Amino acid sequence: MLKSTVISILRSFTKEEIIKFDDFLKSPYFNKKSAVPLLYAAIKKHYPGLDSPELEKEKLWCVIHPAREYNYGVMKNLIHELTKLAEQFITQEEYRQNEIQEFANLYKAIANRNLKTVLDNKGKNLEKVSGDDYLKKINIPIEEYFHMMAKVYETKVWNTHFHALKVSSVEDRYLTEDNFITGMLIHLITINYSTNLFSLDVKNKTDIDNAAAVILESITDGNFEKILGFIRKRSEAKYIILKCYLLAYKAYCKNGKTEDLMRLKDYFYSNGSVMPVLTIRDMDVMLVNTFSLMKDFTGDKDKELREVYKFKIKNELILDRNRQINSLQFIPWLVIFFEEEQADDLRLFINHYSKFLIESDKNDSLLLAESIYNILKNDFGNALSLLSRVKFDSFVLKNLIKKLTLLIYYEMQDYELFLQSCDAHNHFLNYAEKENKVERHDNIKRTRELMKSVNSLYILRDNPTKEKIHYIESEVHNLKMDFKKWFLRKIEELKNSSR
Repeated sequence: MLKSTVISILRSFTKEEIIKFDDFLKSPYFNKKSAVPLLYAAIKKHYPGLDSPELEKEKLWCVIHPAREYNYGVMKNLIHELTKLAEQFITQEEYRQNEIQEFANLYKAIANRNLKTVLDNKGKNLEKVSGDDYLKKINIPIEEYFHMMAKVYETKVWNTHFHALKVSSVEDRYLTEDNFITGMLIHLITINYSTNLFSLDVKNKTDIDNAAAVILESITDGNFEKILGFIRKRSEAKYIILKCYLLAYKAYCKNGKTEDLMRLKDYFYSNGSVMPVLTIRDMDVMLVNTFSLMKDFTGDKDKELREVYKFKIKNELILDRNRQINSLQFIPWLVIFFEEEQADDLRLFINHYSKFLIESDKNDSLLLAESIYNILKNDFGNALSLLSRVKFDSFVLKNLIKKLTLLIYYEMQDYELFLQSCDAHNHFLNYAEKENKVERHDNIKRTRELMKSVNSLYILRDNPTKEKIHYIESEVHNLKMDFKKWFLRKIEELKNSSR
């Protein structure tokens, strides 16, 4: 079978794109080689799988040139040409979906040709795509939109000054500045956030070790407020979006405190209605990760995270901007349904979102999902069997599997297997601690608290006196521990059995 980049690209095409690519290849503006559409016609017969034995190079050659002897060099060049055209096609498709980029490029092209009348007419369209009402409709990253709008207004200002020999509008000059500053700050904040998030494993990492952090740290709170004041004079929506990003920066930066995080959450939830969908999605991700990673959070983190996840469901924010979900996005939902004892909702979630899971860890994620569903249905033997087949690479997910195994052994009342599993689990945690990765510390601590507490449950189950139950219950309430709600349910069961 033909193994080529072009096959991978064609597999990604929708049915509509398969037809449109045909027209694309027939356009002499893009393609001048008559054999290329013939090659594509032979390949597309096997869409969508594109995995037929008929896709051998020699067999495809026979379809294109039935009367000619196979020529490796010519066939290689044809495949190369088709690949280049497929890449050009998906570039064009991506470009056509970005209305603002199209407008910005057209506006600049008209200005470069000194077509003043045409440019003036386009100025009316500019007002349409730059107002607060339009911001909500944007389907590209917000910083990208602001960067492009800054370039458009810069083009307008310079064109007025140099070509029309007029003093440019004060409003246009301010809008150039507003869009540039807003886009730059948002981009700096997102870059700084990403740099911090993706370098959690870096040893000896300093508080400020990237350029974005240096720039942001140099701006005082007072100057941030001044900037927001300037922006607000001309755009309330732009002000709200920039303020939300600045609150996010303050919440996740090195001095972030619980009150900063709660201020971000409250402001975001109160003002999200004016933001475009991608901005809501990105801000939601920042909020969830900041909640998860903040070590000194003084409130009920699990409760707050459940509220955040409810917001995600209500606003359809489960999938990322490419309508995909990976294991680290999918699995926290499974844990929430488990903690809330929502077996039916879990089943609906699995059925709906499993098709959006990325292929690399789809099988393991679904095995875990089915295992948790079986725990909720009290089918512990099947749950254990499914868990034994899950093979994740990340520490967090491996640790989750081991924790769930401990809970299953408790449910099965098998203390011997529980102790054996605890022993193996402790070795696993000890090894993880030696690697000294910062983001693991809290996870390991919470895991050890869970193991210790479940062991107390076993002991308590043999003699569940009211005094002992009350003592353990009060202790657990003050602990930062995984699966606390599950544990408290087990406490309630022991209370009932002791009456």
